[in-house]
Amino acid sequence: MSVRRVLSATAGVVATAALVSACGGGAPASNGLVNKSSKQIITAALGAMSGATSTRLSGSVDSGTQHLTIDLTMFKNGDTDGTFGLSTAPGHLVIVGKDIYFSGTAAFWEALTSGESSTMPAAVAANLAGKWVLLPASADSSFDTLTLAYFVKSVRTSSSKLVKAGRSTIDGQKTVGVKGSQEGLIWVSATGTPYPVEATQSTSAGSTEKLTFSDWNQGTAPTKPKGAEPYATLIG
Repeated sequence: MSVRRVLSATAGVVATAALVSACGGGAPASNGLVNKSSKQIITAALGAMSGATSTRLSGSVDSGTQHLTIDLTMFKNGDTDGTFGLSTAPGHLVIVGKDIYFSGTAAFWEALTSGESSTMPAAVAANLAGKWVLLPASADSSFDTLTLAYFVKSVRTSSSKLVKAGRSTIDGQKTVGVKGSQEGLIWVSATGTPYPVEATQSTSAGSTEKLTFSDWNQGTAPTKPKGAEPYATLIG
């Protein structure tokens, strides 16, 4: 199963967004960041992100011929809950502690291995469809990037060569932009607590991939799905 390949594509865009991840929020009062340097914005970001308990990350990225869509609520402790779609095949992802669960249609499971040397047989995908599946322990490291801790680490270790990129209004929210050295651009709120608002990345194919950060500190912690079965058992 190619969970690692699929997640690595998402992680690439998430990492690029995190390289310039700065500020956001919804309070009407100015936070003064429009007058700050990119370095000062990053410093403010680190403080805000380190103190956050959760955030919602939604958007899309491309991996070869596949179009990935995500809408995940991520928690400071590493837990995650939300949807993870491959092309037109939706799936549901839950991470609780070290346990990783997927649920999706037969098309979703087939999409996970499309383009690999060994594609999942249709009969196996049909057996997995609609069930909560506990992934093998070997998949753990593939999901490390989908945590708040990963964002904070990326900002802290990759915050050089940043420049401010003007101002904009996103969904009625005043923002200031910060651009990274790898075609990554973050739009951050010019009001309230410094959290990310939106991040984009230009691809070699000329398209733009976008991730949106919202609902900071509003997530409800996920629980382990009832009736989940190990992946090896279901395909055996």
